[in-house]
Parts: sequence; C-alpha cells; structure tokens
Amino acid sequence: MPQPFNEFDLIAKYFRPLTKSGTGAFALGDDVAMLQDADIVTKDVLVAGVHFFPDDPLDLVAKKGLRVNISDIIAKAARPAGYVLGCVWNNDATEDDLALFTKGLSQDQQAHQLYLLGGDTTKSQNSGSGLTMVSVTMFGQLPKGQPLIARRNACPGDVVFVSGTMGDAYLGLLLRQNLISLTTMSKSDQAFLAGRYLLPEPPLPLISALGANAHASIDVSDGLLADAGHIAKASQIDMDIWLDKMPLSEAAGRWLANQKNIDQAMGQLATGGDDYQVLCTVAPNKVDDYQAQAKQAGVSVTKIGICLAGDGTIHALNAQRQEVEIPSSGYSHFNAPQAE
Repeated sequence: MPQPFNEFDLIAKYFRPLTKSGTGAFALGDDVAMLQDADIVTKDVLVAGVHFFPDDPLDLVAKKGLRVNISDIIAKAARPAGYVLGCVWNNDATEDDLALFTKGLSQDQQAHQLYLLGGDTTKSQNSGSGLTMVSVTMFGQLPKGQPLIARRNACPGDVVFVSGTMGDAYLGLLLRQNLISLTTMSKSDQAFLAGRYLLPEPPLPLISALGANAHASIDVSDGLLADAGHIAKASQIDMDIWLDKMPLSEAAGRWLANQKNIDQAMGQLATGGDDYQVLCTVAPNKVDDYQAQAKQAGVSVTKIGICLAGDGTIHALNAQRQEVEIPSSGYSHFNAPQAE
C-alpha cells in the first residue's frame, strides 16, 4: 500500500531544486515570491471534492478562489493588485454556470480593487455541471520601501497574535459532512458556521498595522498550529501557543462548551484550517502599537503565545499551561478529507 505523501517534504525534495537563489523564490520557504519593484506573487488551487463541494454556489466558489490568495497577500502587508485565472469545467457545464461564476469574480474584484490579467479556461471529461478546478495566481504590491514580512523573521521574545476567530470554517465543514449533531446547535449557529466555510473573510484593513509592526507573518490556512509551525521552523525558534486564549466566535464557543474533552476540542479548532486570518509575531515594544492600529482599523487581534529560543517546535498549552498532545498539527493537501 503506498505511503501517505507529506506535501512539504515533496516540495523540498522535488520542487525546491527547480528554484534559483536570488530570484525571490525564498527556496519555496514562504507563501509568496518576490518580483521586481516590490511586487509579490502567490498561487492557490481549489479542487472540487477537496476544497469545495461540487454543489457549492459557483459565485461563492469564485470568491473563495480569490480570497484564499488575497489572504496570502494581506499576510505580507501588501495590497492585492491583479490575478491570472485558470478554470477546468466539467463536461456538462453551461453558460449559466460560467455567468454565475464570473458574477462572483466581478463582485469581489470591486470589493478588493483588483482585476483579471489573463488565464485559461478548458473542459474536462468529468460528467456533470460546474467546476473541476479553479487556479488563481495573485499579484500584490508592497508599499514603497517596506520590506517583505517573511516567515523567517520571528525572534525569541516576540509576542504571537492572530486576527479574527479560529475554527469556524472547520466546524462549517463538519456540518456539511454531517459530523455534528444538529440537535446540539441552533439554526443561526449552523448558518453562521456554514457561511464561514463557504466564504472566508481575510482581514484586508489589517495591512497597515502589519506593515508597521510585524516581524513575521502568515495566513492561517492549514490550521493555527500548522501555520505557527511554518514560522517557527523557518525562523528556528520555538513557540508556546495558549489554546485557552485562542479567539472563538460565539457559535464556536457554544460548540466547545458542549464537548466532553475541552483540550482535545480546542486542538481540533486549532488544526482544522481554512480560517484565512493572519498569524504574526510582534516585538514586545511594538505590541501596544499593533493592538491600537488593529483596533483603529476595525480588526480584532488576540495575543495567543510567545516566541522562545529553540529549533522550530510548537508547544500547544492548555489553561493550566500543560502541553496538550495534538494528533495532527493541521491540514495536508495529500491527506485531506473529501468534500463530496
């Protein structure tokens, strides 16, 4: 039986040798690459049955395809500027499908002030309507003179912050998969969590506060602990992450209160992924400024941990500051649950 793939090991073994030092690829060790004139670029691919359900509304699939890339750009304190789009449609896709999909693109383009630069559209031999795959390459623009906030810049003593709330999209996915008892959750909580899975809301107004204060940053896509681990490994530091300080929505908080093992449930919320918020590290003398600027921008940020000297290890701690054993640190594209 074939062994499960680890996508990060595969990237290091097969794709990193294809890069060239000094070209801005950072040896594939970050979420973006650096181009000339302070431009950055990132890419995400969404696949039906893995990243979205085949019956999801196509305008929301389009918006999600843009926003998961916008999230990477925001995390580097840059503004999204334009994108290249690739679509693979199922064999029975109609013009109405295409019209609904491009309606979603148009709405989010206006909301985020960016434009389509080019791309390619084709059909597969898969039966059915809708999409097989959406691929977006997103370009961003850093403010003049502002350095890139890379994963590798975290320092011992830095305070760890995360924006927004964690675990909502994960719970929304569990609802779609009928893995949560609906009798324990109100209709309004169900609708809220399902909506957060369908359509992420990356914190665009946080850009200025990040650019002025963050040492290292990353968008939370694979899960809070996994993405914290990406920073820790790249920076060669350890992190203590305080699970009891992890920000939760009211809906997620009510779900948590009904769980028998709170530590285990907090670990689930910290590893579920698809949050598309920003995790960053901030020097102690910048903490007040970061919090004040984020508040002024209307974005909630929460202190959830501390950076320590070390070798890239994440310590997930409960309210008693005891380390919690987490079976999986986060989402893996090569071992992903199916969205069917």
